[in-house]
Amino acid sequence: KGTVYKHFASKDEIYARLTMEFQQQSLEKLERIDTGLPVIQRLRMVITVLWEQHRAGREYQRLVQYCERDDFRKSLPDETQAALAELDDRFQRYVDAVLEDGIAQGILPRKSLRALVFGPMAALRGAIRMMWGGCLEQETSPGEFVDEITNFILAGMLYQEWLAEEGLDSERTRRLAEAELAEAEAELAAEAEALGSRARHNGGAPQENPGLDRI
Repeated sequence: KGTVYKHFASKDEIYARLTMEFQQQSLEKLERIDTGLPVIQRLRMVITVLWEQHRAGREYQRLVQYCERDDFRKSLPDETQAALAELDDRFQRYVDAVLEDGIAQGILPRKSLRALVFGPMAALRGAIRMMWGGCLEQETSPGEFVDEITNFILAGMLYQEWLAEEGLDSERTRRLAEAELAEAEAELAAEAEALGSRARHNGGAPQENPGLDRI
């Protein structure tokens, strides 16, 4: 133990270095993906690389989750914080480049990269948490779950482009949808109040539809 701490300032720095090694392995695999491939194929490969890296490295589960915490990172030496931040930036630059190609080719919607990647990353992180938690042990064929999450993510990303083409992602459309929802909720509330009023007038609960008894 004493020999180890000659090289690292604390146990947390050891955790950080192990996490950086895990991230570095992921990045090296991602950066080997051929940038000349179609965008959709590259996105499929990105998701597969990240999925397989986390599946193969389950022993890193608690370590990675622990090292993602903001308070943990702030407690590290400046040099280690900078090294972690550089890996994060390198990953973000890689993903941004793929998304920018998709936008330029008209495959993905023209929106901020941060907004575009939020849903896919949330879905992928959630699926990885499920895998790490033992919820996906009953895979009937190799790659079943990664295929499912990949198709789900890509369908959502391409659906955003369709919404943009149809003008259904505009602020005006959202306001109209919200107004229709509010109107529907008001109608349901009015119907519920009317039923309650009739029940109180009749001195009991509203009667079931008598026709249902004959079905």
